[in-house]
Amino acid sequence: MQESLTDEIYLNVNGNTDSEWAFAVFLSQLKTPLQTEPFCHSVLKEAMLKTITKMNEWGKAAGVTEASMMNFAVTDGVSVVCSRYISSKTLEAASLYFSSGTRFESYKPGHYRMIKADKREDIVVIASEPLTFEKADWLTIPTNTLVVITSKLNVLTYPILDEFHNPSGRAQEQSTVAVVKGEGRDDGARDPNHREVVFVEDRRTLPTLAAIDSPQISNASRATFESSAPPTNAPLKLNLSTPAKGASSQTVTSSSPLMVA
Repeated sequence: MQESLTDEIYLNVNGNTDSEWAFAVFLSQLKTPLQTEPFCHSVLKEAMLKTITKMNEWGKAAGVTEASMMNFAVTDGVSVVCSRYISSKTLEAASLYFSSGTRFESYKPGHYRMIKADKREDIVVIASEPLTFEKADWLTIPTNTLVVITSKLNVLTYPILDEFHNPSGRAQEQSTVAVVKGEGRDDGARDPNHREVVFVEDRRTLPTLAAIDSPQISNASRATFESSAPPTNAPLKLNLSTPAKGASSQTVTSSSPLMVA
């Protein structure tokens, strides 16, 4: 990995964590990595895809047989690119969710909901776990998916089409999800000196982008697909209308198809 970096990028790494070196690899995929002007979001997306490809190639060359999780997030201050990824055709990657709207508002002590006051998106939140108890406010980002937030706060998601792309097979394997033992769920107190990735049964029922029009969430969100048969490598475009209490309905336009530290 280090040998693949230019001197310019190599000398800008100050530590020795996996996320720092992964970011260096990401920078090396850009033609002008140290430019001060913002990048086009499509440039960041392609650099992220190349980074994941490089990691998989190096893992194979080193004889790594275990699945590697690559949940990345990177921004140039204008656009954001995130990935939810695992090098497996059947296992689920570490979780990732997003919520968008006008603002979070408290409706009782300790409880918040996303308010969607108009047709514009004022905030987009991407998190490894939902930050509120309102399930209708959060969508699950599917495994092996790239999420792009543009400068206009449009949320675009793209399936990562590589050797581990297996949407039909993975849909039948929703029972396992990767988590970091010692950092939440039912694993007890956090222990920063002992972090172990394990696969546990996933009983969460939050809707996913890929199944946003499924019957079980029809009361929470109404979805109409604008393209019945998009190209395989093109974003899937959909409209989500989610009524919020005390606010008018909100339409979110989304195009549906950074290292784990």
